Amino acid sequence: MRPQLSGRKCVGAVEAHQNGLRFMSTKAEVLDVMYSNIKHAIFQPCDRTTMVLVHFHLKDHILIGKKKQKDVQFFTEGIESSLNLDGGRRSAYDPDELDEEQREREMRKKLNLAFREFCSKVEKVAAHYDFKLEIDVVFRKLGFNVTWSREMVLMQPTTHCLVSLTEWPPFVLTLSEVEHVHFERVTYATKAFDLIFIFKNWDIPPRAVNAIDIKFMDIVQDWLNEVEITFSKGPKALNWADVMKALQADKATFYDDKDADGISKPAGWLFLSEDASDEEGEEEENED
Repeated sequence: MRPQLSGRKCVGAVEAHQNGLRFMSTKAEVLDVMYSNIKHAIFQPCDRTTMVLVHFHLKDHILIGKKKQKDVQFFTEGIESSLNLDGGRRSAYDPDELDEEQREREMRKKLNLAFREFCSKVEKVAAHYDFKLEIDVVFRKLGFNVTWSREMVLMQPTTHCLVSLTEWPPFVLTLSEVEHVHFERVTYATKAFDLIFIFKNWDIPPRAVNAIDIKFMDIVQDWLNEVEITFSKGPKALNWADVMKALQADKATFYDDKDADGISKPAGWLFLSEDASDEEGEEEENED
């Protein structure tokens, strides 16, 4: 279990009960997660990852150890994390290597099946006691690498979220709370870009993930179109504290195409694309 109740590792068993989930560690420590406090439940199979897991993102903090937490994760390691997941084998014809690969595939298959069955049973138990609990699954094919929390991680969409769950701390973003996404540092010479998620509640600071390889841009754009979230692109990294402060002052006319004095302006988030167009125009003039 992560985060640990105590010590460096927390091993035990989790059970579904009438009001929620109960984890009992081998040290007889107990953690209860109420169904009513679960905001998102996500299953991630061990496909090209070191572990299979089910993750619970909570509505309200609970106390784990001596810290308040909003994320609880139950997992099993499918293979040793020190192994190279992308190959690096000695020989394609080495019988020991082939046996090892076969054992790993069988182990992953068994773990994925066991966790899928557990998720299905949890949903049924919760539904039996009139709790609505849907356990989401990550879309591995739509994943893209980003820098977040000072390390490179794999971001993967689900039906309701964008998540990174293998590394700790986890990243969980609720898509229904996002109003607009802005691509920063996008130019003709771009090799990597940043994503800024702007929330419907402007009191919440925008959330950023950084250093995304340009090869993922089409994947991210197609995904945003699929979930019907608008997006824009710009060449500069903006000071979002200043941007949101200015928008708060202009909130009454933000979505209009004229300001309070009747002067024409870009409606809504179009001003972010306007900045990009101005920048491109300046570059073309400099080239001339």
